[in-house]
Amino acid sequence: MALNFDYIYYRLAKFFLKGDGKDAIRAVLGVSMIQLLIVGDLVLIPTRIMWDRHETAPYSKVIGGILVVLLLIIIIFNYIKYKSKYDEFDDRWKDETRLSRVVKGFLVLICLILPWVPIFILGTFM
Repeated sequence: MALNFDYIYYRLAKFFLKGDGKDAIRAVLGVSMIQLLIVGDLVLIPTRIMWDRHETAPYSKVIGGILVVLLLIIIIFNYIKYKSKYDEFDDRWKDETRLSRVVKGFLVLICLILPWVPIFILGTFM
């Protein structure tokens, strides 16, 4: 099963609906966080394998700046992509069975947590 960011957005938007309304900015931020962490994992893992922490330390501010700019670009892209999409997604997924909702909700939670694992492991043990 492929990672479906539309569904993740929908479930986060539904969770935060009372606070955010249908603008669902926290859902956009959640999806953007997952996407940035996946990119970060794909860059960090080979970097940490090839170079020691001391070799990459001088570049940490540059890398941090690039990640901030990339995060802003991803947030803007996702905001434009998902603007006014809540009702469309609600129509698509409103008839899910309870079992399907629970299983997919668990998978969304895993998608929110899993990208942090490599960063934690590499930051702690390498």
